[in-house]
Parts: sequence; C-alpha cells; structure tokens
Amino acid sequence: VTYKMVTTAALFTCLLAILAILTSTAESQCTHGDVQLVGGSGSYEGNVQICNKGVWGWVCDNSWSFNDARVVCRQLGFSTTNVYRKYSSFYGYGNGTIWLDYMYCNGSENK
Repeated sequence: VTYKMVTTAALFTCLLAILAILTSTAESQCTHGDVQLVGGSGSYEGNVQICNKGVWGWVCDNSWSFNDARVVCRQLGFSTTNVYRKYSSFYGYGNGTIWLDYMYCNGSENK
C-alpha cells in the first residue's frame, strides 16, 4: 500500500474545485435583471447576485453604499427603512462571474 501525502494547500484547492462544480451545476435559469441574496442566514441578507442574460453573477461590494442596498431591498420587496450594509465579503467570496462592480445608485431607483 502506498500513501500519498496531501498538503493543506492541495486539499484546499481540491475543495475549491468541488465547490465550483457544485455552484455551477446548481445555478438556475433566471430573468435578466433579477436580483437575489446568497449566503446569508435568511432571504433578507447575503451577497448580491444579479441575472444577466439568464446567468446569475455577483455584484462586487466595492464602493457599496446605503443607496445601493436600498435599491436591492426595494427590488426584492423589502422595506428600505432599516437598511444595513456589510463590507469586505462579509458573507463570503462569490465564485464565478462578477457582473457589476462600483455601483453608484442614488437610492430612488426601482432596479
């Protein structure tokens, strides 16, 4: 019997590859412009994803503001009164395409 030593880095790389496969096969078709929150403890929090041409992708949190959060909450049907934003990939890093980065909403948009 031969045993191969597996380093932590190799195991981590393998786990990332498995996660990428699971994430890509779990993606569902969506309607262009739809948004969803992913990775939070409920439907009311998480990383923001947007649908572009039937494919979910990420919205990067660079320059993420209360106004950006208000627009997403409004689009999802939530109140915009007690909006809270989190930075620095608080809900984890997304895997896949980033559709939007450096958003600048004025806060009154519907989408």
